[in-house]
Amino acid sequence: MDQLPTLNLSSAPWLIGGDFNCMLASNQKYGGCPLSLKDIAPLNSALNQSNLIPVNSFGSVFTWSNSSRNGNLTLCKLDHIFVNIPFLQIWPKPFYDTIQPTLSDHCPLIFYWGIDENRGGNLLFNFLIFGLSMWIILIFLNRFGGCNLER
Repeated sequence: MDQLPTLNLSSAPWLIGGDFNCMLASNQKYGGCPLSLKDIAPLNSALNQSNLIPVNSFGSVFTWSNSSRNGNLTLCKLDHIFVNIPFLQIWPKPFYDTIQPTLSDHCPLIFYWGIDENRGGNLLFNFLIFGLSMWIILIFLNRFGGCNLER
């Protein structure tokens, strides 16, 4: 955990993604207790301090569901992918799709490097991201105050 502050995330291309258990904005939650600034501040602060930028997503806005059948449905966007400026200088148009979950309460994310205009298609990353390097994400969030998951 002590190694994260020594990393310089701005010098090399970085992509970090997975289940952050945090939302960036109040419109990333439906149902349940309303979000407050206190709920979204830790992840936004960590992104600002690390100079990481959210990657555009397509598909479902929400990536997690409590699968409630009793009328207390809660939907959230907990899974994200972030990159830094050096990444965007090499791959300027990354994006990801969310697809319907089958084995989990989270939507799998499919990352694309961007549009390959010479080949007329998308450059697909070579695997699905289901929770990429969770220990890195946890260290990242712990370093910047974490998120309140009690709601």
